[in-house]
Amino acid sequence: MIRKLSLVLTAVILFALTAQAALIIGLPENGSNYFPFGSSNGTRYQQVYAASEFPGPMTITGLTFYADSGTVASGTYTVHLSTTAAAVDALSSTFALNVGADDALFAVFNGGGSASPSFTIIGTPFFYDPGNGNLLMDIFVANSGSGAPIHARNNNATGQFSRMHNFGSGFEHYGLVTGFESEIIIPEPSTWAMLAGGLLALLGARRKR
Repeated sequence: MIRKLSLVLTAVILFALTAQAALIIGLPENGSNYFPFGSSNGTRYQQVYAASEFPGPMTITGLTFYADSGTVASGTYTVHLSTTAAAVDALSSTFALNVGADDALFAVFNGGGSASPSFTIIGTPFFYDPGNGNLLMDIFVANSGSGAPIHARNNNATGQFSRMHNFGSGFEHYGLVTGFESEIIIPEPSTWAMLAGGLLALLGARRKR
């Protein structure tokens, strides 16, 4: 009896809903930045996010950025994600040294679309476990034009993230406000009811033994 109930409870858990949720890092923003989605300068941009900003392991399916108006600069953007040992506020100017062993191509997309109020880059799902290190976003830019300034935190990102790029001053305590779209499991109301009923039945069976 207990074995059957255990199987039922397992099935109940597995039939939970899969949903999309966004974790936003960098709010409230205190400025804006043209790099890398609004400027014709530079060809590479890295931003490292502190592992402490993530509540736990997640499969990243999209990256969202925010703007008040305008468009994403034209050009081709190649986005990689990896788990890095590089610390926030300590990215190397040698880009390769910041890249983690699990570096993976996330997405390639062309600019030119609307940036307001936000735009999302949908990519190949990337599993990230903050217990293994910080998260690195690595963007290669080709043939870019000019576009909208993107919401950011400037100078005082308070340890949430920092950036390195090959244009302007290079390293900065700056970063783009970023939304991380991911798949999470959210049980339906009926699932919770079934789970509660199963637990009560299991307790009752144990008392009869």
